[in-house]
Amino acid sequence: MWDYQTKNCLATLEGHQDNISSVLFHPDLPIIISSSEDTTVKIWSSMSFKLETTIEYSMDRPWCSTALQGTNIVALGYDEGTVVLKLGSDFPVADFSNAKVIAAKNSQIFSYNLKLLQAEALAEDEKVPASFKELGAADMYIQGLRFNSNGQSFGVFGEIDYSIYSSRAFKSIGYGTGTDLVWGKQNIFAIRVDSSVKIIKGDQDLGAFKVGMDFDTLFGGEFLAVKSEDSIIFFDWETQTIVRRIEIAPKSVIWKEDGTKVLLIDEEGAYILDCNKESIRAYLANPEVHTDEGVEEAFEVSKEIPDMVSVK
Repeated sequence: MWDYQTKNCLATLEGHQDNISSVLFHPDLPIIISSSEDTTVKIWSSMSFKLETTIEYSMDRPWCSTALQGTNIVALGYDEGTVVLKLGSDFPVADFSNAKVIAAKNSQIFSYNLKLLQAEALAEDEKVPASFKELGAADMYIQGLRFNSNGQSFGVFGEIDYSIYSSRAFKSIGYGTGTDLVWGKQNIFAIRVDSSVKIIKGDQDLGAFKVGMDFDTLFGGEFLAVKSEDSIIFFDWETQTIVRRIEIAPKSVIWKEDGTKVLLIDEEGAYILDCNKESIRAYLANPEVHTDEGVEEAFEVSKEIPDMVSVK
C-alpha cells in the first residue's frame, strides 16, 4: 500500500501463500479484497490494513472480484464457478432518544423525529413512512452510533477513532482515538483503546485502565460493563473499581432508566437483575474489602426468561 503524494509505503499485506490474482478496493465499505492462487480470498481493513477474515470455498483458484456499488454485495470468480455474497449486516447503525432517531450509512448521518408520525392514521401492520433528514458526514466509516443518556449529544465511532456531535445542531463537540464508545450518566463515556479502556467525563480525561482479561465488547449504563468470551465485569465509572464479575457472556445489556434493574440477554435466554446500590456504595467506600470478583450482593436475579430474545 502506497501513499500517492508522499510516495511512501504505508503497509505490506502479508498472508497469501501463492501468486496474487486480484485486488479490489470496495467502493463503499472500508475494506480491500484480495484473491490468490492459494485458493483463498482475504478481506483487509483499508483503515488499519489488518486482516479481517479469510474466505475459502473449495472452488479451486479465485481470479477476480467485483462489488455492486451502493450495496454490500460482492461477487467472486473461481476456476469452478462464481460466488455472490453479502458482507456485514443489513441492519442500519442507529439509536434514538426522546423520540429522535439518529441513523448512519457509511459516513453519512441522518435524523428523524418520531413526533412527526401520525400514529392514529396508520393501519395495523402498515409500514411507517419515515423521511430522514440528512445532517452531514463524519470523517470515518461509521461502525457504531450511541446517544448520550441525556439525549443532548451522540457519539459515532469507526475502526480507530470516534466523534461526538450535538443532537440539536449537527456540530462536532469532541473527537479522539478509540472505538466502541459507550455512555454512562452525567456526560461520562468510555472507549476502547487497543487492549485498554479509557474513560472521559466532559472535558476531563480520567485515564485508561487494563481490564485484566481479553475482552470484545463494552456496554454503558449505570455501571460500565466489559464482556469477554465467558464473563462480564461491571466497573464503577469514577474509580474503575470492580463492582461485580458474573459468569455469563451476554450479547446485550439494557439498564432501567433509574439504574435499579438491568437486563442481560444471551443465546439461551434473558435475566433481569435487581441492582443493590446501597451495598455497592458501601463496598466502594471501603477499599480494604475490594476483590477481583466485586461484591456478591451487587446484583440479585429477580426473573429468568428461558426464551430466545432477539435484539436489533
